[in-house]
Amino acid sequence: PLYINFITVIAGTIGGICNLITYTSPQLRSNASVFYLSCATVFELLSILFIVPTRIALDNFEFYLERQSVIFCKIRFYTAITAPMLVTYYVLLAIFDRCLATSADARIRAWSQLKLAHRVAFAVFLSGTVASL
Repeated sequence: PLYINFITVIAGTIGGICNLITYTSPQLRSNASVFYLSCATVFELLSILFIVPTRIALDNFEFYLERQSVIFCKIRFYTAITAPMLVTYYVLLAIFDRCLATSADARIRAWSQLKLAHRVAFAVFLSGTVASL
């Protein structure tokens, strides 16, 4: 029903913004796993703010842009596939980073670095967006 979709958009947006506020606090900003979770939150917000409203418009308000514009249809479909996939990858990277950071071996703990997280996140973004084409 329509009201469930609106509740999803509102609650999801508020939750995503609260996550971003939390993740950008000075105490957490230098943590690699928090960086991965921030990336996941950004793509989750993209899903909530683009995919759900267009679905609401298509289902309830006779919004025919998806049928009239092949470009819009392809962008919407691509985003609906790619954004949740990237969210999953970034959450898995955050889990893996926490495993590295809590290791008893100092050499393994050394792999949990923000600089490395930036590079890995960019590589995952590139490979995920290209793989979804």
